[in-house]
Amino acid sequence: MTANGTATLPTDSVTTDDYMDALCSLPCGKRLHDAIYVHKSTANRLPDATRRAIDIAVRRAALNDADYDVVKLSLRELRLSLLAYPGFFTEAFPILIASTSVDLAAGTG
Repeated sequence: MTANGTATLPTDSVTTDDYMDALCSLPCGKRLHDAIYVHKSTANRLPDATRRAIDIAVRRAALNDADYDVVKLSLRELRLSLLAYPGFFTEAFPILIASTSVDLAAGTG
């Protein structure tokens, strides 16, 4: 709470509005139905709110950079999935070997 009584967000959060606004301005990624997929190598091109959401999700899921390759960003809610596709660049149809979904609004994985 600030001195004037308004709530403050912890550093381990991102607002739904910031997240949704950032998704509208993504410079890369592939949109399919209700999600946008981005490869982790594009992180430096993503808006701050998107990068922050990914960083928060990785921490909450107790993963590290080697544990995922692609991020699925929900267009409907403050949720994303960290997807492990080790053959992403080398295989025509890479196999998903792990998926971790994180609900940023609820603070759960």
